[in-house]
Amino acid sequence: MDFRQLETFAAVVEAGGFSRAAELLYLTQPTITAHINSMEQELGQQLLIRSTKGVQPTEAGRRCYDYAKRALSDRDRLLAELGGRGSVLPQIRIVASTVPAQCLLPELMANYRQKHPDVTFSLSLCDSTEVSLRLSEHQADIGFCGTSLAGSDCRFHALTEDDLVVITPVSSPYTNLPEGMFPLELLLRDPMICREAGSGTRLEFERWLRKQDKMAQLNVAAEMADPQAIKNAVAAGLGLAVLSSRAAANYVTLGKVLAFPLDTSARRFLYLVRRKKGNLIGPAGDFYDFTVRSFSLGLPEQNVE
Repeated sequence: MDFRQLETFAAVVEAGGFSRAAELLYLTQPTITAHINSMEQELGQQLLIRSTKGVQPTEAGRRCYDYAKRALSDRDRLLAELGGRGSVLPQIRIVASTVPAQCLLPELMANYRQKHPDVTFSLSLCDSTEVSLRLSEHQADIGFCGTSLAGSDCRFHALTEDDLVVITPVSSPYTNLPEGMFPLELLLRDPMICREAGSGTRLEFERWLRKQDKMAQLNVAAEMADPQAIKNAVAAGLGLAVLSSRAAANYVTLGKVLAFPLDTSARRFLYLVRRKKGNLIGPAGDFYDFTVRSFSLGLPEQNVE
């Protein structure tokens, strides 16, 4: 069994089919099939279930996928660290939810590359719930998200605080509200635009609602995954929304929406995430430590297991 077979197998699982994997790897479909058949014969196990709906890994296939991703990741790190002819540039694979991806990572990556111009970044976006899942499956080295998940295979390191705010259209009755916390009765009465279910903002808002014993009383008008789309919808008058104060700041500054504090208890952290098992080495480990140092002033180190 060689790395090319492992790459092929991982691509088939991730693409959900042989033809799509062949396109991604620039191989013919018979070559893809030959690689998979060779692996199944060598392991004495069926790794994939083929059907008209696509390809799914068996239990043995899921275990094989985990090993394959680790082996490929270790190979890439070895090439990056030892260098030499034919080596690849050091790459740090990051998976992040929307708010840290937009508000933290651009400056972090820019500052890091000033000192390490040979390092490249690969950034994938998903919701906060999926960050730990992708890390557990070795699809990334480091994660950033807006909520911590109990029972995860990952360690969450709090970096910085982030307030949740209620944003509203610039219209009555919101323009007539006094400064201070947004009235709970308006929050429950008026149409609400919510983030998607796996979003850290959504999860933290739901935790706050449970504390108020008001979980089932929202008047939800729409759900959207993109904070930019939510801000546009609020500005157009579709409803209210609860967003990160960082995500809302530009529209507030431009006067497109109004922002009100939700509650002093509606404060969360943005987290740096890594797998509990194994060590981060090379550029990924160095960038992890660089990120911790960048946020060490003014915020005690916390690890949320």
